[in-house]
Order: sequence, then C-alpha cells, then structure tokens
Amino acid sequence: MLAPTLDCFNETKEINVVSVFEVKEEANWEQHLIEYIQYGILPTDSKRRVYVKRRALRFTIKNDILYRKAFEGVFLRCLSREEATYILNEVHGGLCGAHQAGPKLTDQIKRLGYYWLTMVQD
Repeated sequence: MLAPTLDCFNETKEINVVSVFEVKEEANWEQHLIEYIQYGILPTDSKRRVYVKRRALRFTIKNDILYRKAFEGVFLRCLSREEATYILNEVHGGLCGAHQAGPKLTDQIKRLGYYWLTMVQD
C-alpha cells in the first residue's frame, strides 16, 4: 500500500511585502542644521525651529563639513542621501565583513566614522 502524497508542500505562493514604516526625509536634511550653526538662521515653521535648535546641540561644523558628536566623543561625518546609499551598500556588501544584520551594520558604519539621519531605518 502506497502512502498518500501531500501536494501542499509543492505549492508556491507569491507574497508581496510592503514596508510598514515610511520615512519622511528632506532631500538635504542637514541644510537647516548648517544654516543654524554657521549663520544662526532658523526655519520659519515653529515646530521645525524647535527641532533644529535641539538637534544642533549634537552637531558641529569643521572645514565646511557637518559632523555629529557621538556619545563616545568621536565626530561622525554626516552624509547626504547618495553618499549614505553608497556607504551602506559597500559595508553590507562585504567591504568590512560579510552581509551584516541591521544593528551590527549600523555599529560598523558608526565605527567607520559616518552618520546620516535615517541610518537605523535604512
């Protein structure tokens, strides 16, 4: 007597994955910080003004480059969206180790001295 075969193991299903998190980022997120740190210019929107004042405490500018002050006292170079994409691909792709997961990848990028606004989400 032959055992019945189960076709449920041979089934293939197509799954569409949609990201739950939508990150809203300005095209040039550091521009407001640079304007405030260098020239004292604040945005006209009151919520944005408070946001920039609070965030600016952790940033500094040296040689016209924006840096974020890390907790360890290290300065992390702030990257634009294009630069961040390049660094993320290089580090994840094996430049500094093989295909690291999210938190480890973020730590590795910070150890290399880079920062951008949405690095944890990216």
